[in-house]
Amino acid sequence: MPNCRICGQIAGEEAWRTLCRRCYAANKRAELEELQGELAAAQRRIYELERRPRADAPTLKPDQLKRLIMLCHPDKHGNSKISNEITQWLLGLRR
Repeated sequence: MPNCRICGQIAGEEAWRTLCRRCYAANKRAELEELQGELAAAQRRIYELERRPRADAPTLKPDQLKRLIMLCHPDKHGNSKISNEITQWLLGLRR
């Protein structure tokens, strides 16, 4: 019977085993935590990239943005779906 390469306990009856059940589970938990950390870092990076203004994007002055919002506001367009969507998008640009 092979011994666990980490703790030295009996790994099991199969000759191919290199880890006991406890060390195997701990190893898998550590791998999972590492992958979760990498995923979180990738998600933060995506968020940062999505929030960053593009270099080729036109910039609007605050007064221009305010006038655009006033022009397309749903109150002026019968509360239409498109006026709501565009107004929400413009309001998102103010952040």
